[in-house]
Amino acid sequence: MPGSYVIDSERRTVFIRAWGVLTDAEMRAHVEALRSDSRFDSTYGRISDFREVTTFALSAVVIGEVARALSSDSPVRRATIVAGDLAYGLARMSQLTVDAPPELSNLFRDLAPAMVWVGLPVTAEWPAGSPHFVVDDSPGPGTPSAS
Repeated sequence: MPGSYVIDSERRTVFIRAWGVLTDAEMRAHVEALRSDSRFDSTYGRISDFREVTTFALSAVVIGEVARALSSDSPVRRATIVAGDLAYGLARMSQLTVDAPPELSNLFRDLAPAMVWVGLPVTAEWPAGSPHFVVDDSPGPGTPSAS
């Protein structure tokens, strides 16, 4: 999974992106890097943008592991942005794996409503600059757009 994250402490939000082929090994590496990052705070809201993933090569086991590994005892809002029905179904499976109130996790097709969901203004933008972590060296797509 070519992917990256930015931990925005000012806005108390973690911005996660993935593109290309999403695999078990890369997803595990991404989660481990995030959890071990000293900037990571489990009370921050999260926006995960999967709209540019071309292939989902994930097992149900890893979907569950990831969901549990990033779960929080805090009332943290998580927004997941997806492009297609397969991605929607996999994200929904992830939601059901976590023992968290359903009102804390939501699925979106566009960036702007996801920003609002986690408590940011509708005009909020994806963080500028280099990400804090990139899973691999392949060049990623540009900054996510609002639609």
